[in-house]
Amino acid sequence: MLAMEKMAILRAADDEEDALLVCAHPPTFTLGKRARREHVKLSEEELAAHGIGVFQVPRGGQVTYHGPGQAVLYPVVSLRALQVGARRWIEGLEDTMVETSRAFGVNAHGRVPGASGAWVGNRKIGAVGVRISRGVSTYGLAYNVDTDLSAYDSLVACGFQENVATSLAHELGPEADLSCATNVLITTFLNHFHYTANDMEPHLKEKLLPRFTD
Repeated sequence: MLAMEKMAILRAADDEEDALLVCAHPPTFTLGKRARREHVKLSEEELAAHGIGVFQVPRGGQVTYHGPGQAVLYPVVSLRALQVGARRWIEGLEDTMVETSRAFGVNAHGRVPGASGAWVGNRKIGAVGVRISRGVSTYGLAYNVDTDLSAYDSLVACGFQENVATSLAHELGPEADLSCATNVLITTFLNHFHYTANDMEPHLKEKLLPRFTD
């Protein structure tokens, strides 16, 4: 993930264009600025036994899960150049997941008071968490396509005591396809913020470990 941080520094200096990192994580819990270790219910021994890493990250928000079957987009974007404020940016990331869900016939929504992300009823299908520094946003969104939802039983996800996670596969059945959903998610993001594929060439980073520093 140091690559993303270096890209953000270059973008802030106008030495790099906006970019979109398309990531795949191994089973990982990430703790945002408002998270506490007790939000992860497993002991160090249990985490090791399950092969789950825990990382403190400088994005906003609390604790969330990343893992196989999840589409993760990390836009490295100058909000100043895009002329988008923080609230509109976060809402746009929510809308990207909402519109993607609806493209597959799942009636999702955002704008839940006190909770960011995309929701299907009271079940969360996608999370948003960003860091904005020197006008450049990093981190982004994580959208559950065919994710192991049992992982959410092991944490207080985004501050909620009960497991409220869902996925495209949970809502649709086995026909949910990660590659297809990721492509729709990318296209929806580009269209929502009026990019073209040439403006922001997606960079696929497979099994990218979140090795963040403050």
